[in-house]
Amino acid sequence: MRDRQVLIGARNSAITEARFIPPPPGDQLDAGFRQSVDWINNPPEDLPPVVHAALSRMARQESANVADQTIDLVGVVLVVVSVSCLVA
Repeated sequence: MRDRQVLIGARNSAITEARFIPPPPGDQLDAGFRQSVDWINNPPEDLPPVVHAALSRMARQESANVADQTIDLVGVVLVVVSVSCLVA
């Protein structure tokens, strides 16, 4: 998990100008991440695998660490694992 606050917005702009501010590090972020993992592991039965994979990737991207490219690889792995589990 990340240890600093991140945001989506223009580089070097004020936090009040951000387009999206995910939860700060701590309990709220941890709880949200656990909910995301639970949802990834138990998706709605009528959700198409490609939609599940895309939403899983987006949820991870928005909550874990949007600023770290290394962590971004985790999102790619989540897509591959999600699709392979759902179509198997």
